[in-house]
Amino acid sequence: MIDLRVRPKAPDAGGRVIDITPESAGWRYVGFEVRKLAAGQSASFSFPGREACVVVLTGSDRDRDIQTSLSLGARAYIVKPVDLRNLTRVTSQLRLQWALIKTPAALHA
Repeated sequence: MIDLRVRPKAPDAGGRVIDITPESAGWRYVGFEVRKLAAGQSASFSFPGREACVVVLTGSDRDRDIQTSLSLGARAYIVKPVDLRNLTRVTSQLRLQWALIKTPAALHA
């Protein structure tokens, strides 16, 4: 089994501090990356042929920031400091959303 405990590196130009690819993890499909962005900094990404699930972890709880993130495609918005209960709730919601996306449409009828 591959050890995925990694330390963040200095942010690259896109803010990426952790990048786990399916290949580096020994998985077939799933990878993830962590980006650290300064206030006002933006990032773009493209995963041709793959789906992405964006989770925003921030110190801002302003409605405007939440709505902007969600309108840009974020699946979840977590305000720091993160407590275990909130993180567990969001993780469960994401699993449910992903399961609904991945099940055949006939099961949703």
